[in-house]
Amino acid sequence: MLVCCMMVLDLHAQEYDYQWGFGYGSNPEAGYGMTLFDWNDGIFSISNNGSFLIDERPSEEFSLGTGGACIADRDGNLALMTNNCHIIGADTDTIPNGSHISPSPGWEDWCLQGGFQGRAHNVAFLPNRLNDSITYLAHRMRWGFWEGNNTVITADTLYLSTIEQQVDGSYVVADKNRKILELPAINGRVIGIPTEDEQGWWVFSEVNGTNEFYFQRINPDGTVSEPVISVTGPISTWDNNADNAVNISNDGRTIALSSEEFGTLLYTFDRATGQIDYLTNLYSFDDKWTDGYCWSPSNRFLYIAEGRAIVQFDMMATTADRDSVHIIDIEGMVDSTNFPVSLGSGYLGPDCRVYFSAGTASTAFHVIHYPDRKGLACTVQANIPLPTRMAWNFPMITKFRMGSSAEEVCDDGIEWFGAIPSSVEEAQLVSESLQVLPNPSDGQVMIGLQGSSHFDQIQLYDVVGHLVYTIEGWYGNGFIDLSNIESGIYVVKALRDEQWFSSKLILK
Repeated sequence: MLVCCMMVLDLHAQEYDYQWGFGYGSNPEAGYGMTLFDWNDGIFSISNNGSFLIDERPSEEFSLGTGGACIADRDGNLALMTNNCHIIGADTDTIPNGSHISPSPGWEDWCLQGGFQGRAHNVAFLPNRLNDSITYLAHRMRWGFWEGNNTVITADTLYLSTIEQQVDGSYVVADKNRKILELPAINGRVIGIPTEDEQGWWVFSEVNGTNEFYFQRINPDGTVSEPVISVTGPISTWDNNADNAVNISNDGRTIALSSEEFGTLLYTFDRATGQIDYLTNLYSFDDKWTDGYCWSPSNRFLYIAEGRAIVQFDMMATTADRDSVHIIDIEGMVDSTNFPVSLGSGYLGPDCRVYFSAGTASTAFHVIHYPDRKGLACTVQANIPLPTRMAWNFPMITKFRMGSSAEEVCDDGIEWFGAIPSSVEEAQLVSESLQVLPNPSDGQVMIGLQGSSHFDQIQLYDVVGHLVYTIEGWYGNGFIDLSNIESGIYVVKALRDEQWFSSKLILK
């Protein structure tokens, strides 16, 4: 028994989600490139990691987009990324045998012209729970073609590829595009669910035009089980469910699946047997399309990105609407480049905060600081500036730690990199005031006001009022480099539309 418990604790200590890499493009002057989220040093940080290129070929820009995924190694260092066209390393070079995954008739249209394949999270990295040198990639081709006047979307084949880490730390794709299931699947998105014994993974498909679910277990030796078939819930078709969001609660017991016709469909799931059963549905508001789900650390609250609003549902409430609350509406928001901001995928960060993507190619993201508080007390901070463009969604981040409490699934001791709003009113005040992030800073800072980083002039003053730094016409392209300024406390002043705004900055 002691050995078993030690193994589970060890698995929970693995930090496969402690770095997220995302973004696209090779023109940093226009705000393109790769952003890195990092929780490894006990404080959340953001950095600009340069341009996305494939094997240094500028003609083949790499976009994680809505079809991408990333994973860190056991120690929390970004290791692998994919756009469902290529598998690349953290240096953005294609790894050996990592090109041309997920073959489909539309591969060239998606991958060579668009830079990624598909519209949804149709790929997931799944580490071998017993062997650190092996990582599986579950991926599904998803493409469209014209049939008369209609676009037909299909996702017929679920693949499994095996990636091995070599002695020198490099990666190679040892087995690529192994077909594990062929059927007309309605759900293009791919997620991995840890099995009850914490040794394997469940992946699923739903047959188009039916309510049949096929769950398959990926075992530590790379074998894949015969599908566990469940027939349950409403029938879904491509007409009303072509690009649906899907996610699972932190305890692995509830799956949320979006549907234009039925809103959010909830199912119970048995991680031991792979059996799924329909539970209920949560109706969407104003017929808005759902693109992201995230549970609070305790699994009590479900957050849904619907159109331009995030809605909180209390899963313990007995009312018909689960005490649903619109916690934020981002209608009309624009980012640092005046590009519209929307909502996309949502994930629980290692620091127990909920992160939602911008849902567009904008330089912004949103965070829920206290996701286990009910209603507006959860405190949303919206439109936080990024150094590069988002590429619509965060990449697919697999749930690696499962449990019924925050202690089991995240670490609330990780600090936030800026001002931490303690109330809804303070979050509103922060969003409407000049934001200087991170703060304290090592000299690389982002400056924003109401989501925009456009300023006519930026000035930096020391504690005795001496002007030590000036920028004319700043358009928010990445970080401002203050690394040559001495450590100390400063006042940042920014001019926009003939009005000055100010904030304190600590340089380390």
